[in-house]
Amino acid sequence: MDAMDTARGPTVLVHREIPFRETDGGRTLDLDVYRPRDTPDSATGRGSSSDSDRPSSADDASSTDRPIVVFVYGGGWTDGATGQFARYALDFAASGWLAVECSYRLADEAAFPSQIVDVHAALDWLGERAAEYGGDPDRLALAGHSAGGHLAALASLTRTHPELTPPPASRPDEVPPVAAVGGVSGIYDFDLSADSREDFADRLGTRDGDWALEDQRRTASPVTHVSADDPPAPTLLLHGADDAVVPAAQSARYRDVLESAGAPVECVIVPDGDHVFLHSSSGYPATRDRLRAFFDEHV
Repeated sequence: MDAMDTARGPTVLVHREIPFRETDGGRTLDLDVYRPRDTPDSATGRGSSSDSDRPSSADDASSTDRPIVVFVYGGGWTDGATGQFARYALDFAASGWLAVECSYRLADEAAFPSQIVDVHAALDWLGERAAEYGGDPDRLALAGHSAGGHLAALASLTRTHPELTPPPASRPDEVPPVAAVGGVSGIYDFDLSADSREDFADRLGTRDGDWALEDQRRTASPVTHVSADDPPAPTLLLHGADDAVVPAAQSARYRDVLESAGAPVECVIVPDGDHVFLHSSSGYPATRDRLRAFFDEHV
């Protein structure tokens, strides 16, 4: 069943809490799907974890080629939940996109690389199920904020890396690629400074087993996986000039690495922007429009 967003009236349908992965620890991860309403008389109601999460026959999507944007929330890998990007998802869906917010395990539940494995699992689910909601998995964009910006960038670069993706038996035969990425206030190089190295050790890394913390840190850094031999997706980087949580040098560093590999990249340092400028009343409209214009061009 579907939960209709009252602020958008009949224009957007929201399918909430759709399960996409069962973890080894027995937890069900879910995602929310926002899509344009294609018929005026769709049923409404809250989603569940059964086949009722599929669109009903009354509101089957009339299109199966809508571009898809997946939003990945932030929270320092230790906090956060779906809903952070609800306003973005609603507006993207109202303009014709299939928008998705996915959950992932936080670091206090599971150490790296669990977070990126979960994001890949959500993308794999879309590869198999997006058409049911009117989306084309070959037209896929990722966007994230802070820790979510890190995960979005890393996911775009590692869709076929076995050490960072779900077990092969659980993956679809064809893994949908990422066509474009939008990172806001993200971390892209954990070796950039002593603070970023400490941040990784405190939040994401594990000292258990034989995987050295230094190797984990490099594997977790998107810059490590950039290669001119496998060109990265076009990338938009947005960062507040006054970000006191993640320095804007992170986005500048990632821009330089992407440019050196020949990847299309735009980097905008937002004057007076803090770490969460994208969610402020003044910063939201420009951030939304920049993301949408970039994705419209490249997806």
